[in-house]
Amino acid sequence: MFGSYDHTNDKMHIHCYQKNTEKQFVDFLKRLDRSYNKNIQNIFLVLDNLSVHKSKKVNDGISKYCPRTMTQNTF
Repeated sequence: MFGSYDHTNDKMHIHCYQKNTEKQFVDFLKRLDRSYNKNIQNIFLVLDNLSVHKSKKVNDGISKYCPRTMTQNTF
């Protein structure tokens, strides 16, 4: 499962997958991007150290499939 929280409207965005792979995380980011109004310029991501969050495939996917700026902070 991947999820996010939008503090501006107190909404959760959650999607369940069989496995937490790079491909599924990029799919989740695409879903997340589509769920926001296109007038919103930035989406900020706070990620933990799950390996798929830090992979080259995910970083490339963010650049390719998410047209607005997604800023990542990994801890």
